[in-house]
Amino acid sequence: MNSTQHHRIKPALWFWLALTTLIFLSLAFWQFQKGVVRSHFEQLATATQEYNSFASALQQWQQEPRQVNDRKLQIQGRVETSRIYHDNRVHAAQAGYAVYAPFRLNSPTPAQTTHILVNLGWLPANLAARNQIAQIDVSTAPLPITIKLEHIEPGVFSLDTVGPVALDTDRYLVQTLAIATLGQQLNLNLAPFVGRLSTSITEPALVPLDQPLLNRGISAAKHFGYAIQWIIFWLIAVGVFTYTQVLRPRKNGDNNKARHKATTKSSQ
Repeated sequence: MNSTQHHRIKPALWFWLALTTLIFLSLAFWQFQKGVVRSHFEQLATATQEYNSFASALQQWQQEPRQVNDRKLQIQGRVETSRIYHDNRVHAAQAGYAVYAPFRLNSPTPAQTTHILVNLGWLPANLAARNQIAQIDVSTAPLPITIKLEHIEPGVFSLDTVGPVALDTDRYLVQTLAIATLGQQLNLNLAPFVGRLSTSITEPALVPLDQPLLNRGISAAKHFGYAIQWIIFWLIAVGVFTYTQVLRPRKNGDNNKARHKATTKSSQ
């Protein structure tokens, strides 16, 4: 009897193959999806344009929030006295704060938005005394500014459960930049996105955080590379399973069959 007929693959090995397939191909698909999304916004970045009005920027944000990223917008108004210090912002391998201030628009938008949070720049943290945060002064006189817009992603993985912490009357420390929560805290109708300054207008001068958003994180090419890597891992796992559980037992069976025939023939 052919010995290959007696070889049965254990259920645990089938489970291992199914689990490996699920994990590796899921990771490959996840990286592929991220690559497609990243590629889409990289293409948009090559055609970066300047909005001609706040209303047009708001309308596009409502259609696709990330499309406003890095688009320039010139607005007129004045900086309010409130300051928001976004904690644990790293710049040049140093911990610090991204400092925001509400900017009052000269005229409300059709959605009755009266203010937009403006990123004034980055402030290094005083590691020896973290409770001492420098006061940042800005002229409250009316002025025009040009900002780069940024959609703030929801803090899905944030552990922040406290919300804004008041440092004094007009200054707040936050772990997550939740625009809706800050709007309620400040009693302001804030735009659903923020703006970043390219030059400092503060005293003391802050470091502008105007690096293009697409320069942060992983490129589309790397995401596609990671997807291919996970597929290769899956193919290796399938190859090992096929060789050890199918090809090698079959080869051993054929060899046993040949030896059996040879033995039978010699005995005759």
